[in-house]
Amino acid sequence: MQDFADKLNLTRNQLFGLIGFVVILLSIPLSFSLARSSQVFRSRADELKKTATSSAQIKKSPVTQPLEVPATSPLSELEQPAPTPDALASSLNTAFGPTLNVKINLEGRPAGDQSAKVFIGIAQGTPTGKPTYVLSFTVDFPASGEFKGLSLAGLNPGSTYTAYVKGPAQIDSSSTFTMSPTETNLNNNLALLLLSGDLNEDNTINSADYTVAKAIYGATASSANWNARADLNQDGVINNLDLVYITKNTGKTGASSIWYSSQPVASGSASLTTSGSATPATGGPATGTTGGPARNASYSDAGGYWFWMPAI
Repeated sequence: MQDFADKLNLTRNQLFGLIGFVVILLSIPLSFSLARSSQVFRSRADELKKTATSSAQIKKSPVTQPLEVPATSPLSELEQPAPTPDALASSLNTAFGPTLNVKINLEGRPAGDQSAKVFIGIAQGTPTGKPTYVLSFTVDFPASGEFKGLSLAGLNPGSTYTAYVKGPAQIDSSSTFTMSPTETNLNNNLALLLLSGDLNEDNTINSADYTVAKAIYGATASSANWNARADLNQDGVINNLDLVYITKNTGKTGASSIWYSSQPVASGSASLTTSGSATPATGGPATGTTGGPARNASYSDAGGYWFWMPAI
């Protein structure tokens, strides 16, 4: 070492100083590399620790709240609440034109058993005994007795019309309304009372109906001579509880007067349903018969209903 120092003309202290300087120069990049490796290692360790913690939290406390969707995202529409039935009906009214909502009360029937095929005829103006229908329908009313969404397409908003409503064993009742551009509630949204006892469906209650009921007195749903229309209170048997409605209403005639028909032909009509179902009638004019004006009509023993229009 001394010989090396002598060759460089360096003292012993200068030689050691030179060696120390070289060592420092060499240690700088090594220290930097070690520090960087240590930092990467710590960062990776923290990341693994956080991932493990998050996984444990998810397993322990699952997320119960939906993630917030930005307002500008197309997925934001999925966060909107589902439309209610009334909102859907309103939307249909806007899309398909004005509609009519109808509630009925078939006399003698339990409140929750109002299901029936019901005739609804729409005529212009106020009630009259011989209406000319501009629209006519047969409607399957549900047990609630409420039908929504009967189409009034083709009629004039703001005009006055009268609806004539007849059940399968009831005389018809009328209700006048001013048509809304969107949705109209017949009879101020109250149930329209339909008087029971019209078993032969001529829109009047008299001795002919009483005779029909007496002929099957005591019959039940399992009897060969069963007639469901005569079971006015829907208790499954024809008895005095049914006859009392015929007796009470004898002599009464429906709002559109007595019905006549010379052949089983029905009128054309239109329908839109949002609750229950409506069946449009089809056919053409009929010729007159004795006893009054001709009415287009169709009668079914199985279905127990009429649908018709006066001849034009």
